[in-house]
Amino acid sequence: MPKISLVSNSGKKASFTFVDNIVGTTMFDLIKKRERHIRPSHGSFNMFANPTSIEVKLKNIVKQVSAYDIAMPDIPDKLDRDTLNRIHEGFHVVEEVYKANDNNIDLKLLDQDSKTIRRLLKEVNFLVHELENALFGSKKAAFTVFYIGEYNTSDRVILNSELRKIFVHTTMPNRVTLHVGYATIGKNLLHAVVDNDVDIVKNGNLRPQLSLSTETIWHWNPISTIAGLNEKEERDERMRSKWTNEVREFVVNNNLQDYVGWKDPIHYNSVQPCYAYSNDEMSLEEWYHMIDKDGLKQVELHEDN
Repeated sequence: MPKISLVSNSGKKASFTFVDNIVGTTMFDLIKKRERHIRPSHGSFNMFANPTSIEVKLKNIVKQVSAYDIAMPDIPDKLDRDTLNRIHEGFHVVEEVYKANDNNIDLKLLDQDSKTIRRLLKEVNFLVHELENALFGSKKAAFTVFYIGEYNTSDRVILNSELRKIFVHTTMPNRVTLHVGYATIGKNLLHAVVDNDVDIVKNGNLRPQLSLSTETIWHWNPISTIAGLNEKEERDERMRSKWTNEVREFVVNNNLQDYVGWKDPIHYNSVQPCYAYSNDEMSLEEWYHMIDKDGLKQVELHEDN
């Protein structure tokens, strides 16, 4: 299978092999069409995170957003899960309006207030995710999101039924993996379940993913991988059964049956699939220094010989 290398600003490289399925081949073809530079987005290395510092930054940005008469929840002294959910929904509702107009306007002609609002909203989004992971995620977990090439909606790949079949819980082929990005503003049903965000469903603001872009999630899996085929199949079945129970309980216990058809694959199949796995033995600390401290510069593609 083809390979992709992440290259840091100092020239350090980390190699990944594309998975041998429709997601792997689709992402390879998509990335092959694009420029090779990396545009960083956001992420979290929980082991090294400072929740207090992130919380201070988020409260400050929310105050700045509110000054533009954009609805944001009242901020308690200590941020909880529900407040973070409502802050994120505030970002989602406004940014979605801007995104809908992106293809109809020259972004260079946006007035200064609009540019400032969009910048602040992006910071809100990033900080919410960073704080959620720092407060509620495993200390051994880590992820970072980035884009390959320039922003371009014209060459996105529609998420058809064959691709969507792969958007399910499965054992990772390696501790370090690259995943298809969400490439969507808002939350899907999995996000709502994990965040216990009932209001996002009731407000009609679920946004299932409809297309693939070059957006990529680098992921450190704190759980060791399973080598044997039988073990993998058994574990996959357990994970999918657990997800079925969790989403059913979330919908039924919160009386959401009239708001979302959770069995519909567009909602049920909402796990970001792996498209490449690492070929390098690097510690979490080494990855942290390469990605967070050094920074990612570009990718290199290597086709089959």
